Amino acid sequence: MSSRKVQFIKAIVNTCSMRRIKRVSSFLASAIVATSLVGCGGSSSDSESAGYLKFYNASNNSPYVYLSLDENNLAGAYFGQSAGVYTLTTASYEMALYFKESSNDFHTFDEQTLQVTNDQVNLVMLTGDIQSPVVMTYQYEDEDPETEEDIFTFRFINQYQQTSALDVHIAKDGETFNEAVKLGSYSPLEMSDSQYFELQSYKFYLTQPGSSEVLYESADIDFLYTTQYIFVIRENGGASDSAFVIDMLAKTTAVVAYPDKNAGAQLKIYNGLTPHDLLPGFSAKIDVSLNGLNANESVTALDKGQFSEVLDISFGDYALDISAAGEVTPLAENFFLSLTANDDKTLFIYQTEVEEADDGDANTTEEVTLYVNTLPVNNSQRVSLYDHQINVINLVDDYTSLKIYFVRSNETVSTAANHLSSTRANPQTITLENNSYDVSILVDENESELLLAFDQLSLDSQSGDLYMIIEEDESSDSGYTVKLLPQNTD
Repeated sequence: MSSRKVQFIKAIVNTCSMRRIKRVSSFLASAIVATSLVGCGGSSSDSESAGYLKFYNASNNSPYVYLSLDENNLAGAYFGQSAGVYTLTTASYEMALYFKESSNDFHTFDEQTLQVTNDQVNLVMLTGDIQSPVVMTYQYEDEDPETEEDIFTFRFINQYQQTSALDVHIAKDGETFNEAVKLGSYSPLEMSDSQYFELQSYKFYLTQPGSSEVLYESADIDFLYTTQYIFVIRENGGASDSAFVIDMLAKTTAVVAYPDKNAGAQLKIYNGLTPHDLLPGFSAKIDVSLNGLNANESVTALDKGQFSEVLDISFGDYALDISAAGEVTPLAENFFLSLTANDDKTLFIYQTEVEEADDGDANTTEEVTLYVNTLPVNNSQRVSLYDHQINVINLVDDYTSLKIYFVRSNETVSTAANHLSSTRANPQTITLENNSYDVSILVDENESELLLAFDQLSLDSQSGDLYMIIEEDESSDSGYTVKLLPQNTD
C-alpha cells in the first residue's frame, strides 16, 4: 500500500492397526518434507526398503484435491501446488483421488493400484479438465547428487498438450539462444531422462521441434543445491498472451512458476475515491496516467465504484498520477507501481482522512489531512468449478477491524464455519464452496457488537473468484456498501 498527502493463513493419524504415519520436515532447501507410511493392507515387502510419493495438481479448474492410500487421506493440493514428498514402505497401495463437491459430499474420480518400489519416486500428476481428468503416474529414480560434486539433476515433463512436441534448450545466464544446448524433444505427457549440470544459473528456452524460433524464455534460475528437480511445462493461465509456464518442483511442497520473461502484464484500476473538500475539482470521476521507461498508459473518466477496462501493458516500473477527470493538476502523483512478466493485478485507489488530535481549545479548529492511497492486489488465476476464493478488500476508515461471517442456511453467525477478520487495506482471502450464504459484517464498538452491513452471496460453478469490496457510502441506509465483483473479466 502507498499513499500521497493531498495538499490544502494434517498429517493423518487415523490409521488401521498395522499402519503408522509420521511427518518429518526440514528447513534445508534441498531436504525432503516426508511422511513415512508403514504397511497394512497391500502386499508385504522388506521393511528396510522404501519408495516415495509426490502429488502435483496441474488441473487448472480443480478445487482442492485429496489423495488417499488404502482409505487413509494422505495428501492434497490446489491447482499449481504440490503435496510434498512422502516416504512409503515398498508395497502395493489402493490409491484414490477425490474432492469436496458440496458441504457433505466427496466425489472420487480416480482409483488405481499404486506400486511403490525401493528408491523410486511415484509422481502422481492430475491434468486436464476436472470434469474429465487425466491422472498420470511417473516413476523415476530418487537421485541425491553428492555435495562435493557440485551438480544437480532434473527431468522435464511436457504437460502442454496443444502441440505435438516441444524442444527444450538450456543456456547459462547471460547467454542467448544461439549458445543454448538442446536437451531433447518431448511429446505431450512425456517425461525426459535425467539431466546433470554444474551448480550455477541457467535459463530454459522452448521451440517447436527443429525450429530456432523461440516460443518461451525463462528468467535466470539460480541452482544452489545438489538435489533433484522436476520441471513441468504447462499452459499459461495468466494474464499475458504467452502460451507457456514452467513449474519447478523440488523435494519439498514448494512449486515455483516461471512465466515467459518477456510476457506482458495486465492491470485494471478501481476508483474508490469519495468527493471531499480537500480533493479540488473531484466529483466522481478520475483520470489515471501510468508513465514508464518503455510504455505509457492512461485511463480516463473512471467513475466512482467502478473498475476500468483491463490494460494490456508491458512489464516494468511505472509512476502513476491521479487527477480529477479533465483536470490538469493531479490530486496525487508519483505513485510507484512495479509489474513483472505475466502479472495480473488490480490497483485500488482510495483515501484516508486523518484528523488532528483535539487540543482542548474551543477557539481552534483541528486540521484535517487527506491522503490518496493505492493498493495493488494480484488477481486470481483460478477457474475452479466447485469452490471460489473471495478476496476481501476493506476500505472502511471508521473502524480498526471488521468481522465477516459467511453463514449457510443451517448456521447462525455464532456457529458459522466460514469467517475472517479484516483490517483496512489488508486483503484477506477465504475459499467458499458452492452454496448460498448470508454475509454479516460486524464491528466492536463500546464493548458491543454492531452490524455494519448485511448482504447475500450465492456461488455456483460459474461464479469464479470474486472481490468483496467494503466501503463507506453516505447514500446507503447503513452508511456502508458491499460490492461483489469478479477478479477476472475474461
